[in-house]
Amino acid sequence: MSEIKKDCTFVACKKMKINKLILIFLLLVTAFSCFGQRMEVGVNGGASYYLGDINPGKHFIESDYTFGLYYRYNFTKRISLKVSGNYLRLHSADEKTKEDLIRNAWFKSDMIDISLLGEINFLPFFIGAKQHIWTPYLTGGFSIGLPMNIEGGFLNDEFTFNNEGLYSERESVGQKNSIIPNLVIGFGIKVSLSKKVGIHVEWVMHKTFVDWIDGIYYYDNYDFFDRNNILYVCNTTNTDWYSMFQLGLSYKFEMPKKKKCLEHLNNF
Repeated sequence: MSEIKKDCTFVACKKMKINKLILIFLLLVTAFSCFGQRMEVGVNGGASYYLGDINPGKHFIESDYTFGLYYRYNFTKRISLKVSGNYLRLHSADEKTKEDLIRNAWFKSDMIDISLLGEINFLPFFIGAKQHIWTPYLTGGFSIGLPMNIEGGFLNDEFTFNNEGLYSERESVGQKNSIIPNLVIGFGIKVSLSKKVGIHVEWVMHKTFVDWIDGIYYYDNYDFFDRNNILYVCNTTNTDWYSMFQLGLSYKFEMPKKKKCLEHLNNF
């Protein structure tokens, strides 16, 4: 009997916790809906590319795909805050960029990027506006890149990415830290299509604080060449970059009347 009571008590407690979680979720959704005219959610997609040792400055060369979701909160008609999550693919090769054919470096990588960005509109803009239905804007903030996998090689030595970092068959070629912090800056254009729907086109650059996105991080104790002539493998004076050029589709939540919203909250 005691075991049955314990089981019943456990089930009852579990149901109470689930009901509480549901109630809290409904309250949060209802509370946020009171400020609905400030909120947007959306999807975006486009092209991503890399800048670094293999490709120092050729924008959009060897671009690959990127896509994701975002949430935007509009403080005013000119200032917004956006949280976004994107999946992107990067790749490059000396064979394509002609940067260093002797080194013959190449890599490809899948990454998840999570960004917190501020936006400043040049014109007073909001979705559903009748006067200013478009505006250019500046954006900037912080981002964290989470590499899913990295593989590549240079000087005929291939490397891969694992939980401990980037490793080749001969030695370490990358740091063990798998988080890529970076600063973000960019610009774009927003357009209002209807009362609830808008689009934007955006180009953002991510300056990372690491130099191993391409796998070429440092070079130690190799016997291929004289050590005095090995400095061409990696440029240690700068870090890697990656960029995304995306088209986004936004949906704006309508705000209910304040009185109606408060009455809905009182039902709980």
